[in-house]
Amino acid sequence: MADIKDSSTQHKLLAALSFFVAFIVYSLTVYPTTSFWDPGEFIAVAEGLQVNHPPGAPFYSLTGRIFAMFVPAEYVALSINFISIFASAFTVMFLYLVIVRLIEEFKGRIEEMSGYDRLATFAAGLVGALTFSVTDTFWFNAVEAEVYAPSMFFTSIVVWMALKWSEHHDEADSDRWLVVIAYMFGLALGVHLLNLLTLFFVALIIYFKRETFSLVGFIKLGAISVGAFLLIYPITMFNLTDLIDDIGEISLGLIGPGIYLLLIGGIVGYAIWFTHTKGYRLANLALLSYAMILIGFSTYSLIFIRAQADPPVNENDPSTPEAIVSYLKREQYGDTPLLKGFTYNNETGNIDRREEVLFPRRHSSQPHHLEFYARYDSDLAYFWDYQINHMYWRYFGWNFIGRDSDIQNAIVNTGFMESRNDHNPAHTSYFFLPLLFGLLGLLYHFRADPRRALAVLALFFLTGLAIILYLNQSPYEPRERDYAYVG
Repeated sequence: MADIKDSSTQHKLLAALSFFVAFIVYSLTVYPTTSFWDPGEFIAVAEGLQVNHPPGAPFYSLTGRIFAMFVPAEYVALSINFISIFASAFTVMFLYLVIVRLIEEFKGRIEEMSGYDRLATFAAGLVGALTFSVTDTFWFNAVEAEVYAPSMFFTSIVVWMALKWSEHHDEADSDRWLVVIAYMFGLALGVHLLNLLTLFFVALIIYFKRETFSLVGFIKLGAISVGAFLLIYPITMFNLTDLIDDIGEISLGLIGPGIYLLLIGGIVGYAIWFTHTKGYRLANLALLSYAMILIGFSTYSLIFIRAQADPPVNENDPSTPEAIVSYLKREQYGDTPLLKGFTYNNETGNIDRREEVLFPRRHSSQPHHLEFYARYDSDLAYFWDYQINHMYWRYFGWNFIGRDSDIQNAIVNTGFMESRNDHNPAHTSYFFLPLLFGLLGLLYHFRADPRRALAVLALFFLTGLAIILYLNQSPYEPRERDYAYVG
């Protein structure tokens, strides 16, 4: 009994240690004021509860306002930067807990392990978490006022909660973890959409714990997961607001949409009560989870309330139902084709609008983009060389192989090559070792526990390469975009 208590205490202390080590590192390297690009906007918007660029980050702004309320004006920027520090340190802690829990899935509880296995499990968790804490991209996000650090916090806590559900899945009240996960999804919508991609990880964890694998069952899981994703994005975020716009056109101001929102809440509330009294457990769980998502999503009311006050920073002025819809849909940025659309024609040197093609990648008609497209023979060549290699694997290599410099378009530095940037502050050489250890870990995980390994691999793909497919980036990005793929 004493041994069980000691191992549990050691586990908690090591989790706390991972948090404090990361917190100290980030506190010593944080930006003292603001940094380039969006952080200045996020700081100003949070300090005054204003309206930032679409689609907004209201939960981040509310949190930033709390951090800014109790400090002198000259320390407001530093204080809001500390949101990222706290969020990132907690992410490191949850990563430690996730690693240990994943090992427990195939080794058994740490309390039941031999002394050697327990030591190896604790070491794996601590080394993995602390290594991640100083990877190039994650560290970059951890010390400035941006949404990517809090977004990673939500991602890590959802993954940890899913594994906690898995640990207690056979208990009567285990589904409470799933309800809280839904609330995390709702809150995260007010920070960044990246967290929503963990929904598929959660679905795989539930499926492999409660169902026996079959092809039909796996296909059903995929259909349900995609349906749940679409219910949140775009149906809840966009289609419900489209209805608000329609009602706003036939009502006075925002009174009609307000009544509409109360009506939606009433319908969901009644459905929860009805399924509870009738004993429809799965339907009740689904409705409770959706209600929690709506509650979390309600932070967006901040954007529309503050827009009515016309603050100094009021981007797009989303103060009418029509403007609200446009704001949430990010209409000002335009659309990019995903599966079908017009693409660049190498013979004419322009976008060929006579016939749509499948998987169009060279879609922009801007002259400097057309000039860049001409370097490639096909969309697939552009997709592989620029969108995959340059805008994803290069960033991946920075974190696990090495980075040559902090100059735009910096290459991967293996450590086995000559470089004229040896004295650049961002010059790092890892000699492929982190990548090698990661690949060995991946192979070992698939051999020891293929189900959980598949869930982790799905999360890796969805928060990386799948985003590349979705964004369909044009060339000549104004800055490096590695921060978007830190998941």
